[in-house]
Amino acid sequence: MLRDIFPQLLRGEAAPENSRIWEISCFAVDPVSEPHDEQAPAHPVTLQILQKGYEAARASGIHQFVAVTSVAMERLLLKLGIPMQRFGDGKATRVGKVLSVAVRDRGSKTPTIPALPRSRGTVLPIPV
Repeated sequence: MLRDIFPQLLRGEAAPENSRIWEISCFAVDPVSEPHDEQAPAHPVTLQILQKGYEAARASGIHQFVAVTSVAMERLLLKLGIPMQRFGDGKATRVGKVLSVAVRDRGSKTPTIPALPRSRGTVLPIPV
């Protein structure tokens, strides 16, 4: 998606092309929705999906993630302790009504999986 759908978010940098880099973009813009006054907190299932993605990456030898996401989601990833770096000149770009960025984790050959908060309540099984 980054190279083909959102190249403007690369901000002048080339899209990464390496089998050991995974793109984890899942991006949607609803151009008719009204802006919200508050950012919703991350749902526990979202946190589980992030954790399972990191575990699958480690098992598969992946050493870096890239993503197209909102600035709000970028803040969440940083808050969870996942160090992110924006592409190109680092500036966010509006896609529809969403302030958006392309980011990469500051990956290494051995990914570190942050300890994500445990969810409460019903937990859906996530196959890996």
